[in-house]
Parts: sequence; structure tokens; C-alpha cells
Amino acid sequence: MANNAVIGLGILVIIIVAALLLSGHPTTSTTTISASGTQSTPVLLTDPPHVPPGTSALVVTYSSVAVHASGTNSSGWVSASGSGSVDLLSTVNTSKVIGYANVSANSTINLVRLNVTGATITINGTAHSVTVPNSELLITVTGESKVAANSGVLVDVSPTITAVFSHNTTTYVMAPAARASVITNVSASAHAGVGTEVGISTEQEHEFEASAINLTVTGATLSVANNTTSLSVTVKDNSNVSAVLHTVLLQGNESVVVSGSTNVNASVEGELNGILGGDNSSAHLSSETEAAANVGAEIEALRTVTFMAQSNDALTLALAESDFGDSGATVAAGSTATLTFSGKIAVNSGLYQITPKIGNDYTITVIGKDGASASGVVTASAG
Repeated sequence: MANNAVIGLGILVIIIVAALLLSGHPTTSTTTISASGTQSTPVLLTDPPHVPPGTSALVVTYSSVAVHASGTNSSGWVSASGSGSVDLLSTVNTSKVIGYANVSANSTINLVRLNVTGATITINGTAHSVTVPNSELLITVTGESKVAANSGVLVDVSPTITAVFSHNTTTYVMAPAARASVITNVSASAHAGVGTEVGISTEQEHEFEASAINLTVTGATLSVANNTTSLSVTVKDNSNVSAVLHTVLLQGNESVVVSGSTNVNASVEGELNGILGGDNSSAHLSSETEAAANVGAEIEALRTVTFMAQSNDALTLALAESDFGDSGATVAAGSTATLTFSGKIAVNSGLYQITPKIGNDYTITVIGKDGASASGVVTASAG
């Protein structure tokens, strides 16, 4: 199942990585399948997202669900007659019904389409709107995809939520990552209605995991020289299909310095609280005066820096909503790829400088398309 690790603010911070799902999917038709001779197949949502520390809820609102089926008298998109809202933090080790699709037994389902109309995240008791770069998620169905009498479609959605700091404004962005599979022996309770919680058995979990892209982090280095951070992470694809990597998260205790003699105002103070807060409550700033006093000072707190993987295997900082695109680094089946970054980790036009602490351990999480992910630990050294 998806990695359940909680990830901290950043653009630093944060993030939210994820895998963008909107490229490389099979070609689909638009023919609607007749409901005659069909069965109601539940579509279930499972697993939590990657979110900042202090997050108590991530509510996603969706307007429609559909599955793409073939192998019957006709083929095409079938509406799954469901809409509503789901708190993704409530789907840990369980699932919730988000819709029902009328498809014939022995149909093959190869895609799920989920239209997200909005999202809200609650951090430290305060609710914030979340920007969704593309509302339509096309989710690939991997592994066994034939529908039997007691089948269901299990969708694992694990988006990354990233706090992007720019021009004294904090914006939360959701980068979706998801995959789906047909599972068998679904509980009869799954037909009780949209929103019903349905448990996942060990056998069903094994069914689902058997179709996952198997990635491992085989090596990583992290070094700091002055204000320059160098990161290298090598990922191996142990599967028989290629993987596309889109996000790398670096999480641990890092220092942040407010550079220059800035004119601190209420907006900057709020932004500093977001960047400096992490899991270290003593880093929170209570006034503009306190914020101004921290200009040039170094404060250490738990946070996550988010990088986006490019097609040339370079890593770039996720600094704005426009950075969450369809780019990614490809790892061929059975091969490895090494993703690298070297430069200053700076946000808000360089006002805030973030630096790993030499000697500290950091968790590296690599997130790819179709729910692929892997994690490793690296110790920061002097460059």
C-alpha cells in the first residue's frame, strides 16, 4: 500500500509529491456501455496522502467517477454514479466507496477517471484551500483487471501536498499520485452506499501490491558546502515495466536563515511561521517584532524540501504552482537512474535559505507515476 509517512512543509518544504497522472495512458473511446446484463461494481478509495506535520484532515471533493471497460458487447467509459467528499486521512488501512459502475462480468477495466472539484487541508487547526493543478485524474489499472461477480476496483490515491511560498503568500498545491487494481471477494458491505467504509483483507492487499511497480533506493549522497546543497539519489526499477519518477522529498531537521535586512510585515511573519514551524513549536513567531529579530538568524526545524524530477534526471526545486507539470525521469525496467541537484535551496526570491545540517540523517522519498515510490536514508556531510 502507499507510503504512510507524514511529510512536512515545503518547498521546501513539503511536500506534496507526488506523481502527475495525466500522461502515457492508454487510448480510450467514448462509447457508453449499456446497463443491461451488468452488475454493480464498487469503486473504493484507500490510503492517506503525504502531508505537512500538524495536518489533521485533507478533504477532497469529487464530482464524478468513471471506469473505462472493454471486452463486452461494447466498450468505453462507464459512469460510476458517485460524488461527494472524502477525508483522505480517514482511509488508512481501509477504504471508502466513492461510486458504483455497472459493468458485465469478465469485462476488463483499464482506467479510472476521477474529477476533483476542490480540496481543503487543516493544519494545526486552521483550514486552507488546496490548489489542484488538473481536476481530472486518469488512473491506470495495473495487474489483474477482469471483473468477476464479487469484484471491486480499489483506487490508491496518495497525493503530495506542498506549501509553496512566493511574494509573501503561502499556497498549498496538490500533486496527485495514484494507481488502481481490480480486487476480488469484496465485502457485501461495499454495496451499502457511497461513503461506506470497507475493510481490506490481507489477501486483497496482496492482490493489490502484486501489481505495484517495485522501486528501491540503491544509493544516495547529501553534502553541504557553504550555502550550496548537493543531492544525489539512485533508484532501481525492479519491475518488468518502465517507471516515471516525478517527485523527490528530502525530510529532516534543516536550518532556515532569513537573509538581508527585510522589511518584515504581517505576511512575512505568517510565512516564517509556516517555514520555521515544522514539529518545533519553539520556532513559531508570535509577532512582527519577533520575526524582524530573526532576520539573519538561523533556526532549525523539521521540514521537507520538494524537488521535481526532469527528463534529463536533474532535480529542480518546486517553487511555484507552475512547477507541478508532467515532466519526469524515466527508469527502464531492471535498470537504474541517478537524480541530482546542486545549488542553493532558497525560496521567495532568495529571502529564505534552507540548508541540511551536517551529520543529521534525512529521509529521501522518491514518488513516481502509477503509485510507484521508494524511500531511503542519507546522512548529510560536509562538501
